[in-house]
Amino acid sequence: MNLRIFFLLGIGLVVIPAFGACNVHTFDFGSNGHWEFPDADLTDAGPTGDASACTVSANACDNIDNDCDEQIDEPDEMADDPRIGADCYGGTQGVCGAAEHVGVATCDDGTPICDGPDVLYPNQLPELCNGLDDDCNGNIDDNPHDAGEVCGTSNIYPCIMGVTQCQDASLVCVGAIEPAVEYCNGIDDDCDGDIDLAGGLTPVDASGLCDVPPTPPAGVTQPCQPGNLACVGGTIQCQGAVGPTQGNDECGDDTNCNGILENQPDLNSDVQNCGTCGNDCTAGSTHSIWTCTGSCQFQSCEPNWHDNTTPGLCDYYCVSTGAEICNGVDDDCDGVVDNNVTPPPLTNICGVSPTATTPECTTGVSVTCSGGTWQCSFPAGVCSPNCAGATEVCDSLDNDCDGMLNENVSNYGRACASDESDPGSQGACRTTGTYVCSGPSATTCDAVAVSCSSLAGGCTELCDGIDNDCDGTVDEDFTNKGTNATYFVKPEVVRIGASTWIFANESSRPNASDVTAGTGNGYFCTGTCPGGLTTAPSGVPLEGTLACSEPNRIPWFNVTPIEAEQICYSIGGHVCSLADWQTACRAESSCDWGFNPNNAACQSEATATKYCNLGAFDYDQTTSGNQEALLPTGTVCGSQPCLQNCWADWAGLQGNPAGAGVFDITGNLREITNDGGTYVLMGGSFQTQSEEGASCDYDFYAVDDGLQAFDTGFRCCFSSNPTQ
Repeated sequence: MNLRIFFLLGIGLVVIPAFGACNVHTFDFGSNGHWEFPDADLTDAGPTGDASACTVSANACDNIDNDCDEQIDEPDEMADDPRIGADCYGGTQGVCGAAEHVGVATCDDGTPICDGPDVLYPNQLPELCNGLDDDCNGNIDDNPHDAGEVCGTSNIYPCIMGVTQCQDASLVCVGAIEPAVEYCNGIDDDCDGDIDLAGGLTPVDASGLCDVPPTPPAGVTQPCQPGNLACVGGTIQCQGAVGPTQGNDECGDDTNCNGILENQPDLNSDVQNCGTCGNDCTAGSTHSIWTCTGSCQFQSCEPNWHDNTTPGLCDYYCVSTGAEICNGVDDDCDGVVDNNVTPPPLTNICGVSPTATTPECTTGVSVTCSGGTWQCSFPAGVCSPNCAGATEVCDSLDNDCDGMLNENVSNYGRACASDESDPGSQGACRTTGTYVCSGPSATTCDAVAVSCSSLAGGCTELCDGIDNDCDGTVDEDFTNKGTNATYFVKPEVVRIGASTWIFANESSRPNASDVTAGTGNGYFCTGTCPGGLTTAPSGVPLEGTLACSEPNRIPWFNVTPIEAEQICYSIGGHVCSLADWQTACRAESSCDWGFNPNNAACQSEATATKYCNLGAFDYDQTTSGNQEALLPTGTVCGSQPCLQNCWADWAGLQGNPAGAGVFDITGNLREITNDGGTYVLMGGSFQTQSEEGASCDYDFYAVDDGLQAFDTGFRCCFSSNPTQ
């Protein structure tokens, strides 16, 4: 390998020859700016006597190491060359020198070149006919590549094709003969291959009307019609013209086509041309009499000829005998036989009973006159083969039209109920209906029991004397839940101890309302009663009325302790003991009265914000004086002032929910309690004048077991939860 290495020194270029394989020498750039080669003294910092000098020259794109760093034309050398990085073009002529084709000068192997994506060089683009020097040779549109093409529309005689030439920067078709307007001349002027046809249509000079007759007067017709021009064998001809049909004009028609109406009849008197031409009054009639006075005037028909179709035609021959009857004859000569005849009553001609009023025997019967006699047509299944011989069956029709429906069955249409097979077993789900047909000779009740889930209150059993869940048991309690154990009467109770619950409201009857206490006694046993209960008084009926704990009902009063014991026992409870009653009244806060809340408020007498229905309370403030009356249970508000905070507050106590309370335990009715066999009346009533006498501790009013009073009621207590 023969290698020469050039170094640019301060005194010029020095060429160091090398022969054979490359030798590695140590160079030292001394502190005086000279290269030392070889480095005779590797430890010194300056040149030695045998060092070769490199002279630094101006940086430029010249394939020389101008800055003596052993690199040629690197970026830092190009920074000083004004040619590099300047705008440049690929050529000076034509589009090569246009501004949109500017580039940037770069250094390539020691030589500046113009580079960039938009740079064009001569002959890079073909020359086109566009007024530009595309190939940058200094000549515009010289020998453009897009000229010299065949041009023109058709080469069908007389048309010929031409050649494109560049003229004034645009391609021009030279020498072509183009299609022209087609004329009727035996030549294919438009060069479409069809002679004397333009797109399959007649040439312009062979179309339009010809032999057009003179225009007749307004409103006048004429037989003449213009013709149409046609091209035949290269010549123009008139085809289809219609000329006059006769020499004289007819009525309203310019028959000779001279544009004048002549020889016209008198339209005011001519019966064949009355009022207008061709209006023949006698047309189509042979037995009618007409005159013309500008319009046709019908006079009359000939004897026994009638107008029954077109007025004035007189084409129907008939001898009239009077009003139309059902006899097969056109009695009134109106052209229709047996029409508009009124049938006699159905009872006369169809065998229908005068008492039959149903549609199948009246409006549903079709009576027609056929063949001169009356014919009756009944709905299917009625009067078949006739009313006298028809068989009555149980359906929706009076089959024999005797005025009675389904008389072949005895109970059709009578009232019935869905529980007729087991009366009272369906409770609130019971419905009523009527007996309907279930066969030709059988009936069935159409009432169907509903599901209790579809009732307004659902299946919830209420204390209302109604079998709400439709299981056959009325007002069942937790001790006997009935066949549908999900639903039973769940009284409103308040838990007042680990195993003690009390009615939240004073006891009321199931049929009580907010204005009446209802009816029925609570006795259910006599003789030896269960649970050691005292027997009912002699002669008292055992009605066994249940007790409810519901708000907004007039409570049960005039009840004896014996009756109250039987009532509470029958629903799984007992008359509240005195201790249980006082526990409920005190609400675990040593309350003196049943006021809410169970703090200091229940330990002081009534105020303007807490009071119960005692003698001091005026239930009707619109009437002068102090009005006393028994109020519905749990009265909170109404048309009169509220009983504010009148309840023993058990909310949150013994696991009771928010709002739990024993209502009216103070006032409204005195309540029967059992104190070891002695009955004590507690809580005061609407007549109690002393509030002290209605306190939780006032237990001095003992009575015998036969007491009845209109201001005395009771509550039931339970040793297990009656709602579970």
